[in-house]
Amino acid sequence: MHTSNFNGVVISHNAKGLRDHKKRSKIFHNATGRKKAAIFMLQESHSTETDERAWLREVNAINKGNLYFSHGSTRARGTLIFVSDDLGLDIIKVNNKESLCDDEGRICIVTGLIKDERVIIASIYAPNCDSTTNSRLQYIEFLNRLEKMLDSVYTPESLLIIGGDANIILNSHLDASTGGNPKVHVNVVERLETLLSKFNLLDLFREKRQHDKIFTLAPKAKMKMIYIEGSTISSCQRTMNI
Repeated sequence: MHTSNFNGVVISHNAKGLRDHKKRSKIFHNATGRKKAAIFMLQESHSTETDERAWLREVNAINKGNLYFSHGSTRARGTLIFVSDDLGLDIIKVNNKESLCDDEGRICIVTGLIKDERVIIASIYAPNCDSTTNSRLQYIEFLNRLEKMLDSVYTPESLLIIGGDANIILNSHLDASTGGNPKVHVNVVERLETLLSKFNLLDLFREKRQHDKIFTLAPKAKMKMIYIEGSTISSCQRTMNI
């Protein structure tokens, strides 16, 4: 059994837009204040570069830490990661940058050390995968891009934590409403499962709530929160919350 140096609350949340100050403040307070998240991953932030300093001031008034952004537009996409100072993550720069991001606001990756352990944190917002050939191709291209970015920072000894909105149905009963005839796209799911296997990823949220019907637009869908305790993480179990 491999003992990790990581202990803390990890939260992932699709914000569906953070441009409204009141909404943003409520979300920051809930995750970094009341729930005391060590890592808070957000999707659909709708952020731009001009928002970075103001949003950092707002979150630091609640919990000291840093924000890392991958910007989309003011109306679409955008992912970010909050890392609390209490976590003690010593950032490892990649290409002289503190975070690794794509150009579409769909992937944000932060790499660092907790003591001597390499920790990789990724917030992802995948494109929708529907019945059209184009959407399935775009999804596979997204997975290819994510894999390439992870390859640039990953080592087998790393603790890899991925949170976000995968925008895909793995189980038509649990991952979607019964309306609209939800479909599982086998070739895309197989590509995703190949990526999960390569990086030894385990969906801890689904492991803990195996029979719950929860998805992004479900009435009861809220912040997805897990607690990771180092002594429970084996060398072949990393985490992905989709």
